[in-house]
Amino acid sequence: MTRHMWVVAAALVLSACEVFGVRGAPAPVSTSVSALPSNILIAQCGSPGGSFANIVYPAGWADRLAATAAAPEEPVDELLGGESEPATDRNAKPIAPPTLIYPEGLEERRVEAVCDVLLDTTPGGAPRNIEAACSQPEFTDAAERALAGVRFPERREGGRALARQGVVYPVNFCLDK
Repeated sequence: MTRHMWVVAAALVLSACEVFGVRGAPAPVSTSVSALPSNILIAQCGSPGGSFANIVYPAGWADRLAATAAAPEEPVDELLGGESEPATDRNAKPIAPPTLIYPEGLEERRVEAVCDVLLDTTPGGAPRNIEAACSQPEFTDAAERALAGVRFPERREGGRALARQGVVYPVNFCLDK
């Protein structure tokens, strides 16, 4: 890439940042329930007239998924003191679905949200390294708490239990119609 191309590329990035309001530190995000308008109904919940909700993924999310995709899947013998290598199993499902508890005040205000929860599991199926990304940030903690209370079936290969990395589990906070 020539010096001129680098200058043009840098100028394009800077102008895009100005257009989208990206400058320095990100603007603080309010997680106050009172800051949210009422009646945020979304299409993913089947709400008539609801708009399509977009999930805002935190920094590092894509890097974590890329790292798990490159993780080796060859297990180490746990009986000989080794630890099993994690296996990538993006679509693993818990034994029983999570119990969702609506964040305080949001059900009354008729706010819906969709979330993706990224997690790893232990060889025994317990979730760990839980990180949620939601269309409304006020739902992030509730999504993480919901997945912290579930168990995933053990993944076994060659008689060995394997940990999982990079499980992405969708969670929808939908109001009863």
